[in-house]
Parts: sequence; C-alpha cells; structure tokens
Amino acid sequence: MLFSLLVVIVTNVLALVTGAQPLFIRLLVGLGSLWRRNLRAIAVFRLAKELIGTGIAILCIVLTIIPCIGLITLLVLNQKATSYLQQHGIKVGFMGVDPKRI
Repeated sequence: MLFSLLVVIVTNVLALVTGAQPLFIRLLVGLGSLWRRNLRAIAVFRLAKELIGTGIAILCIVLTIIPCIGLITLLVLNQKATSYLQQHGIKVGFMGVDPKRI
C-alpha cells in the first residue's frame, strides 16, 4: 500500500511535468498511470477483503477512483492493516514490515 501511494505521487508529478512534452512521453506517463490504477485496485481489494469483507472491498475500489477520497481510502486501509499487524505482535516500520520478520 505504501508503495502504491509513492507511485501515485510520482506519476502525478510526472503528469504535471510532461504537460507540454511530445506525445510519446505523455503516452508513457499515461500507461504508467493506468498500470498504477490497476495495481492499486488489486491491492486495495485484497487488503480490504482480508481486513473487512468483500462488500466493503468493492466499495473501496470504487472510492479509489475519486481523486482525494481515493488517497483517504488508501490511508485508512493502511492504518487498519498497521493496527492489525501491531495487535498480532509484528513490528511495523516506516515502509511496512520487514519480510524477514514474518
């Protein structure tokens, strides 16, 4: 989830920077944005399904389409996942859990 947020920020900055660039560059940024959205939808669905349930997971995917609400949805899911892991005794760092500790 945290990497998804990082990709959101990077692709949005690239979209702003490449506004007056050639068509090829804008197409690459657009493909990156499409890839990001699909990756985020899969991650949001899988995480929300495990933490909350299938119905809410589908709602979360719909909410991620809305620009500001999507970021809030990602942050809320990230907080729920962090709390769940900490309740089960897993230390969560700045960029998540170290895979070696699981």
